[in-house]
Amino acid sequence: MSEKNDKFHAPGTVALVFIWLAWFIILYVTNWLALSENWFLR
Repeated sequence: MSEKNDKFHAPGTVALVFIWLAWFIILYVTNWLALSENWFLR
């Protein structure tokens, strides 16, 4: 049996996932802050 190096060969996909995740977190936080300033719950 030949020994294979089963490494993860998808650096572009991982980069896109991290970019999307960072964008989502930034969007979530900014919308949450904007809502907390404009939506007064009593």
